[in-house]
Amino acid sequence: MKNLLIAATVVALGGVANAQIITAWDFNGTLNTTSPATSVGVGSASLVGGVTATSAGGSPNDPAVVSDNRWGTTTYAAQGAGSGTRGVRFNVSTALYKDIVVKFDQRFSNTANRWSLFEITTDGGATWSSAGISGALFQHTTGGDQWSVRTYNLSTLAAVNNNANFGFRIMSVFNPSTGAYQAANSGSNYATTGTIGYDLVQISGQPVPEPATMVALGLGVAAALRRGKK
Repeated sequence: MKNLLIAATVVALGGVANAQIITAWDFNGTLNTTSPATSVGVGSASLVGGVTATSAGGSPNDPAVVSDNRWGTTTYAAQGAGSGTRGVRFNVSTALYKDIVVKFDQRFSNTANRWSLFEITTDGGATWSSAGISGALFQHTTGGDQWSVRTYNLSTLAAVNNNANFGFRIMSVFNPSTGAYQAANSGSNYATTGTIGYDLVQISGQPVPEPATMVALGLGVAAALRRGKK
């Protein structure tokens, strides 16, 4: 019995819980291509730097069979110009959550730029950074008109936890080796009309118990331990 109570103490005071979806976008149904509405939770999605968007067929990972859409972005910068200035942005409060994970499906057309940079903000967008994020600079290597899934585990970044001003963006950038955009399809040339599509954008995290809850749990377990000694 004592061992069970000790285990309960560890669980209660450690705040162990399963990850929960905080906010998500599936882009299904009638899609506002300028600022798509969430499908779960609260947040905002927007276009950055003159990018425009359309609605098209969604990811094969989406179980929806009716009105299954993706957010298809286009009107990217001219070759050799504006690296890191155009893309998409998502703002999501992580208040009362920690160990944040961001996941999304992404589709590149043949002539879209294959290189992207994932950046976060913890101050509402005043500053952006990719520091400490594994795989922040990435390239789509599966060819044109193909989907891939990206996952970013931000659990090592304390500033992301319990932060009402958290956000992230995915920006089109130069190939770091050539200083130019590179088409997703190796047999194509980059074009500003290439499309980068998004679907199943999801932000999840572990709930953070409020201090009052933690105190109550601690007192309750302590009382149980005392009763177990009698």
